[in-house]
Amino acid sequence: MVKIRIEASSTVDSYLRYHGMAIDKDLASGFWINQPESIIGTSYSPFTYEKEFDLSNGKHTIIYGNSAETGYEWDAKIYVDGKLVASGKVSRYQYLKATFTVGAAAGIPWYYVALAGLVLLGAVAIYIRKRKKP
Repeated sequence: MVKIRIEASSTVDSYLRYHGMAIDKDLASGFWINQPESIIGTSYSPFTYEKEFDLSNGKHTIIYGNSAETGYEWDAKIYVDGKLVASGKVSRYQYLKATFTVGAAAGIPWYYVALAGLVLLGAVAIYIRKRKKP
């Protein structure tokens, strides 16, 4: 499970806004009308969203946006498993995008990890065999 947390606030926007998010797909312009399944809340400033997702190992992209007009931008941060992966200004014309990797060996192909494990196992076996000889 991967915990996604979004924090957003504005000191200049006093209006109720839609907040939307998409994982591994685009967040449509005007998502609150064209892509309502991506709405994760409506709120005045501040806004916080947190949810766990079951994502496969590998690279993923998350996009956060809101319905604020230009001049009413929000400061937003995206966290993945407690790690800040993106921060910036957000409005209906400027979304925040982050790319992150899920998996114990993030960024390393599984076959390299498997090969390293086999090499280590072989070295341990050789060491044990040499120790047993008088």
